[in-house]
Amino acid sequence: MRAAVQRYASGDLTSSAEPASQPAAPAARQGTPALVTATGAGEPSPGVMCMGPGCLERNTSRYGLRRMPLCPACRAALEGRTHQRETPQTPGALAVAVAAGAETYINPVTGSTYLAGPYVPGASTCTISAAVSTAGSTTFTISSTVPAVFPAGTSFLIGNAATSRELLVVSNTSALSVITSTTASIYDHAASSTVSTVVFSPVQAHITTGTI
Repeated sequence: MRAAVQRYASGDLTSSAEPASQPAAPAARQGTPALVTATGAGEPSPGVMCMGPGCLERNTSRYGLRRMPLCPACRAALEGRTHQRETPQTPGALAVAVAAGAETYINPVTGSTYLAGPYVPGASTCTISAAVSTAGSTTFTISSTVPAVFPAGTSFLIGNAATSRELLVVSNTSALSVITSTTASIYDHAASSTVSTVVFSPVQAHITTGTI
């Protein structure tokens, strides 16, 4: 069935299709994706079920003389390609919220990725100095010596208001009173803003690597 649909799509979408009386191409006989040289942009047809074998996707476009609806993945398979799903990129230190039991895709992963469950400020705190910390900062001067509870790799919260409080990770500490974060801050932080430890709630996740 799959090979028949592939042969049908190949003949419908290219100008060099073989007559029906000709033997199927080797790729189609073996059940591998038929090579379609050009399908064009297609005409969007959202809500129409894809004609790919066993595919129930309704994000489709119509192609060819018979207006065959195909989803991006099935179109890529007919062209001998592997479809790579487009996913929103996460700039800088912005967090991606994932509902319980849901899936999310991060592509590409080019650096350290941290998984955190719900969290609240911890008991150990200090404050940044009289100077305002602007958005995009990676260094924060503390008004006293950096407490020992902030070694490299430790998560910390900075900020007082719930709308501007953000979670960062310690890269290193220097000059006794400077904390350097692994990523830049998103918000401005006023003088004397609180820097605190973090208490995380347990979270479980299944992480799978591969190509989307």
